[in-house]
Amino acid sequence: MHGDDYIQQGFYNKIENKVSQYNDVSLFITRSFDIDENSEILDISKRIVPLEFPSLVANVQYYDNHIRTPSVVVRRSFYEKYGGFRTDLIHVTDWEMWLRCISFGGALFINKPLAYYRKFEGNDTSKLAKSANNIRDIMRLALLLDQQYDDFDIKKFSEFIIALSKYQENLFLDKGDIAASSASGEIFHKLIPSTSFYQKLLLILRSIKSIALQK
Repeated sequence: MHGDDYIQQGFYNKIENKVSQYNDVSLFITRSFDIDENSEILDISKRIVPLEFPSLVANVQYYDNHIRTPSVVVRRSFYEKYGGFRTDLIHVTDWEMWLRCISFGGALFINKPLAYYRKFEGNDTSKLAKSANNIRDIMRLALLLDQQYDDFDIKKFSEFIIALSKYQENLFLDKGDIAASSASGEIFHKLIPSTSFYQKLLLILRSIKSIALQK
């Protein structure tokens, strides 16, 4: 959990009850409130209905990350068997981890907001967005998932990346940050129009520092 995030009283009691009830589940998730720098509630994380019963089906997490880090508990035995967070990802290392947990260890979602995830201008996500490195990291994840999951649809994932790059371009333009707007806009315009999204991803990623995609 990041230093700016926190949990409600009773979070661990609720999780402990589920851990004891479901011995074969590795990942336990609650809903989470998104809050600003003044702890005002901005939003609530999405309900993940397919995981409200223990499940190994990871496709609910393919095309967006609905899980907030402070709302998660992972069994130590999972990390010992399948490894920890990848070091070749930055912005989406948690996203990849939750997918791995669901696929290999199973997950259970608790439909109750018991954690608080802080969003503000100076956090790591905001800094990565200004350079568009968050988008580049998401593209790395797309290639990784395309290798690992047979039912992953990279064309569908492209809609998320294209929409995000355009959103960030407009967001920073409205704020008067031309450099940040251009960083996301450059990616957007390279992807539109795109006859082969997969090839576009490869071309863009080859222009930045390459990473080793582990299987």
